[in-house]
Amino acid sequence: MTTELSVIIPVLNDEVDLKVTVSGLLNSTPADRVEIIVVDDFSDTPVADLPDSVKLIRLPERRGVAFARHLGAMLATGKWLLMIDSHMQFGKNWYELMMPRIRSEPDYRVAFNGTCLGLGFGAKTLEEYKGRYCAATICLWNEKELDLIEGKWLPTSPIDDAEVPCFMGACYVFTRIWFLELGGLSALRMWGSDEPYLGLKCWMYGGSIRFMSRVEFGHKFRDSAPYVTQVWNIVYNKARIAAELFDAEDRDVAFALLARKYPDEWRYVLQQLSEDASLISQARSRPKVRDLDWYCQRFNIQPLPDGSEIS
Repeated sequence: MTTELSVIIPVLNDEVDLKVTVSGLLNSTPADRVEIIVVDDFSDTPVADLPDSVKLIRLPERRGVAFARHLGAMLATGKWLLMIDSHMQFGKNWYELMMPRIRSEPDYRVAFNGTCLGLGFGAKTLEEYKGRYCAATICLWNEKELDLIEGKWLPTSPIDDAEVPCFMGACYVFTRIWFLELGGLSALRMWGSDEPYLGLKCWMYGGSIRFMSRVEFGHKFRDSAPYVTQVWNIVYNKARIAAELFDAEDRDVAFALLARKYPDEWRYVLQQLSEDASLISQARSRPKVRDLDWYCQRFNIQPLPDGSEIS
């Protein structure tokens, strides 16, 4: 049979949990319809000893989770892409619940986010999960904390198949063609803002995101990551989102807020944005179906402040 679903798993220094994740996938999906692609982001000890059916790619240097996911998508052969992390478990009949819904969707621009069950901090199995998390919204800014372009879990669970503002929880699925039309994640550096970037692009370019309440994935939350990410990469990704997707006024406001919060990193981020100017201009040239104002009104999101309000 033809591959239907390609599961993309980036991994960095997480081999023990990865093998649990891969085993869970193999035990819950039909081998002739699903491919598993693991992208090892130059782990300190190379990932090894995975089943022969798993496609394993090891990068020659660390490139980050965004690049790893994007590369996995480029190499995938399935019609749909499921993006997960390397430390996950899978709810009962998740595949049988998910596939009929996504197969029946006539619009290839509709993406889906599953339900995330919290693991870790004492919860080792799905039966012990701590917290049920149901897609996300985006906090464009928070005056008190100066949060900027951050994904935030929705406070209450939407009804099944409801439209939601943003992806979260590393349990979301696209058609491969839509992911690539959106430009995927090739613009981002190392770690941070994958989900807000994809969520905003999905809506602004004419797609939508729907919530699958019964399709459950267990996600291990950690108090620290087994790797280090430089802060400037996180700042760059936020700035890149603003540079690509916001109008000039909102972009400048976002830049000013980022410069205020991250003064030590901002000069270097500006240099990187300048070096990427042609790529950003190319991305901005693609006509958007919806803008940031529409997005904020549609999902009741506090917009960025007026430029005059920033001291």
